[in-house]
Amino acid sequence: MQPYDTTVADFTAERDTFKTERDTLTTERDTLKTERENLKTERDALKAEVDRLEKLTGKAAKPPAAGGGGDKKLTAAEWQAEELKKGKQTNRPRRRRSAASCLNVLTGQLAVAQDLSQ
Repeated sequence: MQPYDTTVADFTAERDTFKTERDTLTTERDTLKTERENLKTERDALKAEVDRLEKLTGKAAKPPAAGGGGDKKLTAAEWQAEELKKGKQTNRPRRRRSAASCLNVLTGQLAVAQDLSQ
């Protein structure tokens, strides 16, 4: 009877290990779901801000991935970096950003948030 007791103990230990792993994975899944929801909330807030600024200034420049066209195949982050460089290449004195410039930056951030939330 002793081999039977050893087998039961082995299976019990293995079952407990699986339960622990399951609980860890469940926690990780829930954390990822929460992060995704937070990113969606941030994306929606950026969309609202873009819409608000578009009403003030007209249409914003859109990254290629969002239907903005262009020859290059850029990711949203690369496009945003190029847009920011364009704004810094002028030699005029610094002054407050125009609403259109802010709109372009926010549009880039929105595209990055959308990439991350997918």
